[in-house]
Amino acid sequence: MYFFILVGLRTPIYSRKYCICKFIYDNKNIEHVDSVLKELCERFDLLQISNLLEEIPFKGQDGRSAEKDLLAALDRFNLPDLQSFKFDNSKRTFRYYIDSANSFFNYEAFMDPSKRKKALDNLDEFINQPNRSMDNEKFSPFDSEDSFLSALQNFIVNNEVIYSEKLFKCDFIYIWDVILKFRPPTEPSDKKPLKKLSGSPIEVILHSLWLALGKFNKETSIKKIILCGKLFKHDYLVAENDITVAGQNDVARKALQRLMGGIDELCTKYIQLNPYNQDEYLDVISNLLNDDIAYSPSKTAEPYFEFWIDIIGEKDEREETHYAWKLPEIQNYRLADGLIAKAVEAFEHVNNTWVLPAFHLTYYQELMAAKDEEEICRVLAHCVNECRPDSGQFMSNLFSPEWQAGNDPFGKYLEKISIAYRTFIFDVNENGLHAALMVNNPEIFAVYKEAAEAFSKNDERVAKSYKLASMLMRAFLVVADKSKADYIITSNVSHQTPSTPAVVINNSATATVNKGESPNQQAWNQGWELGSQRAAERRAAHAALGSTSVSISIVDPRSSQIVFAYSAGKAGTNQFQKTAEACAKSLKEFIEESEKPKK
Repeated sequence: MYFFILVGLRTPIYSRKYCICKFIYDNKNIEHVDSVLKELCERFDLLQISNLLEEIPFKGQDGRSAEKDLLAALDRFNLPDLQSFKFDNSKRTFRYYIDSANSFFNYEAFMDPSKRKKALDNLDEFINQPNRSMDNEKFSPFDSEDSFLSALQNFIVNNEVIYSEKLFKCDFIYIWDVILKFRPPTEPSDKKPLKKLSGSPIEVILHSLWLALGKFNKETSIKKIILCGKLFKHDYLVAENDITVAGQNDVARKALQRLMGGIDELCTKYIQLNPYNQDEYLDVISNLLNDDIAYSPSKTAEPYFEFWIDIIGEKDEREETHYAWKLPEIQNYRLADGLIAKAVEAFEHVNNTWVLPAFHLTYYQELMAAKDEEEICRVLAHCVNECRPDSGQFMSNLFSPEWQAGNDPFGKYLEKISIAYRTFIFDVNENGLHAALMVNNPEIFAVYKEAAEAFSKNDERVAKSYKLASMLMRAFLVVADKSKADYIITSNVSHQTPSTPAVVINNSATATVNKGESPNQQAWNQGWELGSQRAAERRAAHAALGSTSVSISIVDPRSSQIVFAYSAGKAGTNQFQKTAEACAKSLKEFIEESEKPKK
């Protein structure tokens, strides 16, 4: 089927110039030729382009042949042979090759010694590649491949015109893309694809195991599953006096132990697979922490722990898959590891035997205002990096020597808890959180339960230790640092009860009536005596409840001056509520007044 091609060159000065030829084509051929002519129109004279269209000897009978004829006839514009240009290449356009050809033949591409050296190195690799073969059309002006490659090498080194004239008639795109940008073929790698997962270590192990089981041949019975650690790419710094490879590896090994310690025991004990409804579970061998793990420090790449899962079938067929636990700086377990390390360092700087700690962070207010988990983790990362446990600002001892000297019966329980907590924190820092929690059976839970039961129901003497019990409820938490507070609120509450119970004698039975009095007077006297009796009973009951007094004060921590003080005393059945409401109302009025703008 034959059509007429109309190729128009639009210009505000000249009318359209058409080239009319007869051959088979489609719309893509029109678009390709049009893109070439538009580029030429931007660079060269319109009359030259018109002459080109008139003089091109279109030899083919289809659109692609016409495109090649056009690209081969561009020498009048001082452009080399561009017949092998591919119009469908979106990254390298026709304009790109025109600019590259100009920089090649005017030697601008090789003026920089580094670029010239790179081009020569690529040319040498192309020449030395095994089984090299080239089509004669690529170097038609030359007699052989060797003469063509030698001429190209001499031109790059010496910029000799005699070589550039012959190279001008060769396939420039082949020279530019294939030879000067040559890359030796890479050998197929036996490296297994690595899938990176996020979450806690238990979550990552179970997720990866699920994925591995999904890839295994379902027609084959599984005999054994092996989990094994392979590589720890880390960003842990070492001391300046220990920058050896052994020192770096030792720091990374201890960090990995803290993150993964106890996971092998948990996997071996609790991963139970029985896909075939048999009496026995599959053998699961977990060796995630082993002596063959490679340690690779990295300052820029995201840290991760790589491990592989090997599923072995009944006929010893294997399916090995590789996974990685992503460990960026803001990962939850890394932040927990950093906080525990700071706690251990703070304990090492405390001389007191019994320490019931509360912790303070630099950006406590920002942490409380964080909107989501990622923001919380980022704030915590800054807190860990800027914390100085040796300064005493990271940890406070709630169970101070003053409280220890008070001989409170609840104190002995706090002493046990403080010792158990210190042991637990050091165990976590040495062996890892899961090992300390689930393998080593820490004592902290037992002694804490003992103290709670003693306060709540077992020991009447301990049940009155409200202050030390409140202290225990705030222990081990991250709380605001008083030294950085705008104001400190202090309070003092006292409850008074009578030392002896009030006794009211009901003497209504002994009341007498004078016979000379009138009936109204007699009724009045009886009513008076009965009312007095009831009033005495109410006063006795009221006094038996005691009274509650409270005083609160607000102190400026910078000047230690009291900026507000209030006291109240209430009695009666709802004395606690009345006292609290009075204090709250007065404190609210002070805060609202202080927040008003000053005139």
